[in-house]
Amino acid sequence: MGKFKFSIPDFLILLSFLSAFEKGEVLITTQFKRVANIILFFLFAVSLSVYKVSDISRYFMGLLPLLNGVLIVFLTFNYYYLYKENFLYYTKLAFMLALVICFLPAYPVFLGIKIDFFIKGYRYAYVMENPNQCMAYIFCGIVCVGILELIHLKKFSSLFFYLILFSIIPMLATGSRTGLFSFMIFLSFFFLINFRKTGVVFIAGGALGLIVLAFANLSKPNLNNNFFLNRGLSIFSFFETSKGDITQAGATGESIKLGLEAFEDNPFIGVGLGNFVGNYFVYEVHNTFVSILAETGIIGFSSYLLLLAVILVCIVRVDIPIKFKIFLYIAFALFLMMNIPHLLLRQRWTWVLFSFFYLLMFYQKKIKHVRNIWIN
Repeated sequence: MGKFKFSIPDFLILLSFLSAFEKGEVLITTQFKRVANIILFFLFAVSLSVYKVSDISRYFMGLLPLLNGVLIVFLTFNYYYLYKENFLYYTKLAFMLALVICFLPAYPVFLGIKIDFFIKGYRYAYVMENPNQCMAYIFCGIVCVGILELIHLKKFSSLFFYLILFSIIPMLATGSRTGLFSFMIFLSFFFLINFRKTGVVFIAGGALGLIVLAFANLSKPNLNNNFFLNRGLSIFSFFETSKGDITQAGATGESIKLGLEAFEDNPFIGVGLGNFVGNYFVYEVHNTFVSILAETGIIGFSSYLLLLAVILVCIVRVDIPIKFKIFLYIAFALFLMMNIPHLLLRQRWTWVLFSFFYLLMFYQKKIKHVRNIWIN
């Protein structure tokens, strides 16, 4: 499943999991059992690929982010049941704060101001190892905040609208082609379904955007040689030259072609988690769906589709106004689209997003006492 580095957040996730057991704060509810059974079936299905591996260390490195994801889902359900409204409120604030911290370096980068935000070995994005990781983090983070708002407040607060407004330039500054295209679609639908409320906010935002773009165009280096923005905008030339055929997208396209070949060679249980690299190509498959097919075969791929189907069922069944349901459908569809040129299943925030989608099954129409944060 690609590279995975154990980090401080992973240590905290494991520590929280162990602490919950030690304190006896482990709640296995009926709803969690349903989700847990499906996730455990997914782990079992992909683990069957061990029979085809040629490098067992790569196999375990491929399995590690999936195990980490299971812990994230478990802790999300557990802490929701323990703390309910407080969990929703403080988790939402934590996500907003984390996103704002991520956004801040984007503005000087986008404007061409030479400030050294780069860490040795980091290729494009200003805070992460590549632009698509940063794009996925921003998009998943915003959707997570939106879901928490719906479960907690039954509506979007003004603070959420301003967060989206503040995220536009950071998304442009990531240099992610898929991110730029997806975010444009997301914003268009978001404006449409919230037209009355977004009128004043986004008229002001549009004016702010024009000012920023004008300033960037006059600065040196300007938009004409701004690497990040030009990289993002190259998505349009890609559609023009390749007609949207992802297999023609350089190393990404080559990895997808070879991934399909690997699947044809091992259609049932794949070549083994993490074992595509080294056996077929020097890079991982830059496509979540093809990667799962190549490394875990039909069995693993079917179990992954089951995980996604549960999310779809949660969206279909949640009893919310149609404009909010459209928000959820669009967010889910765009997330799936982002997985076509990228491998996102190993990312931690992907599993956080899954967890919050699963929390929709606890949505209640009657609102209890909630904290008021700029609600209009």
